[in-house]
Amino acid sequence: MSASLVVLSFGPLAPFLQEDLIISRAQIGLFTSTVYAGTLFLGAICGWLVDRFRVRRFLLLGPGLVGLFFVGLSHAPSYGVALLFVFLGGVGYVFVNPSAAKALTHWFPLRSRATAIGIMKSGVPAGGAVGAAVLPSLALILGWRNALTSVAVAVIVFGAIAMTLYRDERSSRESTEASVPGLRQLRQVLTNRNILLLGGLGTVFSGVQLSISTYLILFLKEAVRLPVVMAGTYLTVASLSGIAGRILWGVISDRAFDGQRKIVLSIIGFLIAAIAISISFLFATAPWWLLYLMVAILGFCAFGWTTVFITFLSELGGRDQAATAVGFGIALCSLGVIFGPPLFGYIVDTTHSYTVAWSVFGICVALGGGLMTLIREQRAGG
Repeated sequence: MSASLVVLSFGPLAPFLQEDLIISRAQIGLFTSTVYAGTLFLGAICGWLVDRFRVRRFLLLGPGLVGLFFVGLSHAPSYGVALLFVFLGGVGYVFVNPSAAKALTHWFPLRSRATAIGIMKSGVPAGGAVGAAVLPSLALILGWRNALTSVAVAVIVFGAIAMTLYRDERSSRESTEASVPGLRQLRQVLTNRNILLLGGLGTVFSGVQLSISTYLILFLKEAVRLPVVMAGTYLTVASLSGIAGRILWGVISDRAFDGQRKIVLSIIGFLIAAIAISISFLFATAPWWLLYLMVAILGFCAFGWTTVFITFLSELGGRDQAATAVGFGIALCSLGVIFGPPLFGYIVDTTHSYTVAWSVFGICVALGGGLMTLIREQRAGG
């Protein structure tokens, strides 16, 4: 939560950044893209390092790098220097998901693993919510630079607490050395058919998720003719449903489906497709309560899928390559983050129709859900 609070701080701090650094709205958006650029290029390598050198030290190293370089960002004299610090902070953020997922994969058995990872993943939107609530006021009181410094230092403190309290599962040096992954194991993950298929699904899901975050308010304002403030409440509903979805989809996968991940991701994909296509055709005639319900279900699925996705990646990687698999899968997802929203906007601009855009993305998600049948699920507990 603390790491995400800092990484997602550009939205709450946007007016202050724009005024102080004298930059455009597009340049503000480039901050977010730069954070995830590190994931695209270094995700698999960072995950492999976690597998090779054990989890505990990375619980401080990842958040520590985030905090350190965002402190640097708070003192950046120009936009170019600020972008450099953002990229380096993003490299630290790459370590957060693989190290946390590997830790929980080791410590939790099959019937509770996705639930544990779901609780962990709920920290991402929770961090964004805390930042949106706290950072603007803090920036008004302290200035944006001091406000960012204070939360960045908090990330380092939380990382130090996590490293101090966490215990690696393997205590013996011999057992650790016997399973240390080398470059051959890294290549195995990068060429693993199941992980590549699952990463492809994650790319589609990520593109849809970021498109909803980017365009839902604009869609409701332009197509449904809702006031901006009311349209914002729909995005709030979707976000809150997403927090619940990250936890509950883990519980559903663990309990209702006895630890199966493939079928749960397929169900999520088909639900996203059904709701997205329904919204595209029913938005003009649907009563307000039905629209709220559809948006809540959409957020529950489109923002909550990451729990089962990361759990599945860690299990496909196995106990000794879990972090590598998670890092590589998230790297593939970053393609959807980068290209999904621009593609959605291009479809709307070209066709002058949100219906076409929602329908195209809904069909893509449905096809992705169907691809899950090609993955060979390995039902090994831990």
